[in-house]
Amino acid sequence: MPQHIVVTAYNPAWPGEFAREAAALRGALGENCLDIHHIGSTAVEGLAAKPIIDIVPVVRSLTEADRAAPALERLGYEYLGEFGIPGRRYLRKGGDERTHQVHIFACGDAANINRHLAVRDYLRAHPAVREAYAVLKRRLAEQFPYDIDGYCDGKQSFVQELERLALAAREGDRINTPMLVTERLVLRRFTPDDLPAIYRIYSDPETNRFLPWFALTSYAEAERFYERHCAAVYRQARGYCYAVCLKSDNVPIGDVHVGTDEGFDFGYALRQPFWHRGIATEAARAVLERLRLDGIPYVTATHDVNNPRSGAVMQRLGMRYQYSYREQWQPKDIPVIFRMYQLNFDGSARVFRKYWDAAAVRFVEALDGTGAGSPAGSFPGGARPAVLPGPRGKL
Repeated sequence: MPQHIVVTAYNPAWPGEFAREAAALRGALGENCLDIHHIGSTAVEGLAAKPIIDIVPVVRSLTEADRAAPALERLGYEYLGEFGIPGRRYLRKGGDERTHQVHIFACGDAANINRHLAVRDYLRAHPAVREAYAVLKRRLAEQFPYDIDGYCDGKQSFVQELERLALAAREGDRINTPMLVTERLVLRRFTPDDLPAIYRIYSDPETNRFLPWFALTSYAEAERFYERHCAAVYRQARGYCYAVCLKSDNVPIGDVHVGTDEGFDFGYALRQPFWHRGIATEAARAVLERLRLDGIPYVTATHDVNNPRSGAVMQRLGMRYQYSYREQWQPKDIPVIFRMYQLNFDGSARVFRKYWDAAAVRFVEALDGTGAGSPAGSFPGGARPAVLPGPRGKL
């Protein structure tokens, strides 16, 4: 009979269950056992979980642990050896409805031990991530009640991102594209598993109408897009390229990205079914706050004058319109009038001039609260005098 996957609310009895089982395992392993840890979701107070106690004994010798197999089996465990992970000894209790899982590692296997402890400690310290993980697990348990592979596959990208963040935090490293959680969303890295979602986002001509690339026409193009626009960013020391996902399923429905060159150019995309629901603004606010905490001094953002809704989003985010300019937009090779917005995190009055200085046609418009302004056609050929706007003060 397949395992029945049930995710329950956190049970305050779980730490006590771990303590009792840990004592029994210590007795079976003897002096070979140097330490023993409670890991997994049942080790994180407040986190919904499958009611299975995960335990990591740390031993001097795996050979000695193998010799203790009969004693461990008398405690009700199946002794299954490495079970797919080199350097591990895996045991489980409870059959199809298992209650305990044990992962024995040798004391020199810091990579595996630290990986488990880092994820546990990160979830303990980050309640928003903990809550997002619980939402995802509950939904997957409902979708795959007797399909452990479907359940695990559904949370794989979230867990991989969680592990990356947890290990970086444990080592004190700067994190490229750190996971962010909002009321409705999880913002995380794209992964190769997201190629179907990437194709859905960027193959829609309407979604891509105002984006700086052509709509995708094949999965091969989606693979190249991921490598050029996502994976290449993740290989840098610092980067921000977020998949925007609903908490309920962790599937990308859009993106938010920020360049790390002198312009700190901010952009986003969102699938049509999710327009006009405040999702772009919610995701963008989370990313902007992350940028501020990371010490980024400012961001710029541009939009086509024919897309005033994007300007309205920028205004809601606290960005200030600075100027407009014409550019022969590549790779589409069409003339576009852009409006440039800027948000200064450091309280300065700077205006990023690069686009202004490079443009033959440039001007300042009077905008209303919707992001709309004077039509671009009223400034043909740069006939109106071009004047760079003065400092607009702290934003």
